[in-house]
Amino acid sequence: MTQEKMMTCVSCGNSYTLTDGERSFYEEKQWNLPKRCAGCRASRRAARTVQAAALANAQAVTYNTVDAMQEAEAAQRSASVAERG
Repeated sequence: MTQEKMMTCVSCGNSYTLTDGERSFYEEKQWNLPKRCAGCRASRRAARTVQAAALANAQAVTYNTVDAMQEAEAAQRSASVAERG
């Protein structure tokens, strides 16, 4: 059976305890033990979520801008064809 383990967070430097259940969970998944406390892990996860949302928003704006430019070019082509015709 595993023992509780005192760890030091690499982000904030605070000590935290990794319980038997947490250690078992990480060992079952064959993941490395966490290097950050629960608070720092949550902060990093939230930052990634915000960053991903910002990236998705930027991509949507880019796609909408490209669509609008393509529509404007098509309208200009239609207008020039109509003027000639």
